Amino acid sequence: MRRRRRSSGRRSRGGSVGGGSSLNRTIGYAVGGFAVGFLEKTFPQLPSLPIVGKKGAIAIACYFLRGKHPIVQDVGMAAAAISGYQLGSTGSISGDVMGDGVAAQI
Repeated sequence: MRRRRRSSGRRSRGGSVGGGSSLNRTIGYAVGGFAVGFLEKTFPQLPSLPIVGKKGAIAIACYFLRGKHPIVQDVGMAAAAISGYQLGSTGSISGDVMGDGVAAQI
C-alpha cells in the first residue's frame, strides 16, 4: 500500500505555501513600502551605494537583519521592488551615486 508524503510547506487559505495568506503578504509589503519612504524622509543622510542607491542599500541591510523582526523582511522586499521599478522605468535608482548628481559629472 502506498502512503502519501506530506509537503514541508503548509497550504494556507490564501493559496500560498508557508508564508501566510496572500492578503497578509500584500499588507506586509505595503507596510514595508511605507517604512522605506519613512526611512528615506526621516534619515536623509542614509548611505547610498553605487548602482543600487539608497533603496538598494535599505534592501541589502534588511537582508542581513531579516531575523531580528518580522517586518524587516517586508521592508526589504518592498525596497527591492521599488528599486526594480525605478531601474526599469527610468534606468537608474534614485540616490544612485553613479546615476545622477555631482558624482556622475566627474
